[in-house]
Amino acid sequence: MHWISITVYNFAISLYGLIARVASLFSLKARLWAVGRAKTEKRIRNFHVTASKNRVWFHCSSLGEFEQAQPLIEKVKNELEDCVIYLSFFSPSGYEQVKKKEVADFIFYLPIDTQKNAAFLVEHLQPTLVFWTKYDFFYHHLNALKEQKTPLVLYSARFLSNQIFFKPWGYLHREMLQTFTRIFVQDENSKTLLNEITISSDIAADTRFDRVVKLANTEFKDEIVEQFIQQEKYIWIAGSTWEKDEEILAEAFSTKENFKLIIAPHQIDKPHLDSIENHFKNHYLEVAFYTEFKAEDVSKKILVIDNIGMLSKLYRYAKICYVGGGFGAGIHNVLEAVVYGKPVVFGTHYHKSLESVILLKNSIAFSISNSKELLQTESDLNNENKLQSIENTALKYIKNNSGGTNKIFNYAKRFCK
Repeated sequence: MHWISITVYNFAISLYGLIARVASLFSLKARLWAVGRAKTEKRIRNFHVTASKNRVWFHCSSLGEFEQAQPLIEKVKNELEDCVIYLSFFSPSGYEQVKKKEVADFIFYLPIDTQKNAAFLVEHLQPTLVFWTKYDFFYHHLNALKEQKTPLVLYSARFLSNQIFFKPWGYLHREMLQTFTRIFVQDENSKTLLNEITISSDIAADTRFDRVVKLANTEFKDEIVEQFIQQEKYIWIAGSTWEKDEEILAEAFSTKENFKLIIAPHQIDKPHLDSIENHFKNHYLEVAFYTEFKAEDVSKKILVIDNIGMLSKLYRYAKICYVGGGFGAGIHNVLEAVVYGKPVVFGTHYHKSLESVILLKNSIAFSISNSKELLQTESDLNNENKLQSIENTALKYIKNNSGGTNKIFNYAKRFCK
């Protein structure tokens, strides 16, 4: 049974790599994935591994998981004196945005998961402690770390009953879970599911709570945004939007008068920015762009943030926040808005986001499926007493779920020197 599972797994990994290389001829993301990995082995060989006592490796699938890793990376940097930090990514959307930041000593693509690649990576980097973020389970990489008796901590994890770990044929994936020295899950349901397959775990809040608290406590002012807002009190900020989100926003706000809408789209390539402008022009709304902002643009109702890195700080200016992605693969980070005590509106695909489900139950967040529902939600929230109640509940929720970073690090530091 085991060898059959391994054979099928190896075939699937090889097939995935082949498909990615073929797709690289047509897709920029696939090209970045394939070309990045083609250079990874050479980069690893050329990287000089120091004699540091602590060589700590963080693995993240993409940018969202990096947001979870950030508080732990900062904690490790602050608490450990003699330390080298490695940071790996599976997806280009994480690697490409982080590769030039000084967050780690060595940032790289995780090599495709073969026994040879995994053994080479672990042997060369010689990590003394590994933090695996949320998911991205790769048999050979995890097994290579286990064979070297490297402490391996899975954190901010969340499990659902329909996942392969809990299916009769999920033997290999259950074996992957057994490679972890300790597993920290986000909720009681995940802990119960793991108990049912005899895997022990501890509950620690999602480390993103600690990250957003730090962001909210960091002073921030933006002259262009404040010039655009002027005296308008009814400010919507829409973050990480996709085309469907933008269609709904344009249709809804075409009927409004006293408002300002700031949009920070998920992608800022020219075709997408042109698409945003056209959606609003079709509803007779003029758009200003942040990087081209002029004094006369203050009369416009829509400001598009056409750069990266501002969104998490911008939410503080909002009366109401809209978080995109809820009409695609899933909504983006709602905590970045909630940490300021703001009500959050998003689409219908929110069920994979634990915090979104909780926020909906507590009437801090609101799900909509079209522009009519967005306008109804906007009308319902046009009440200062209600907004104050939401703010109080939201801030209490953030406070009650902070501290996961310390709990995880306090366990892991026993493996540090």
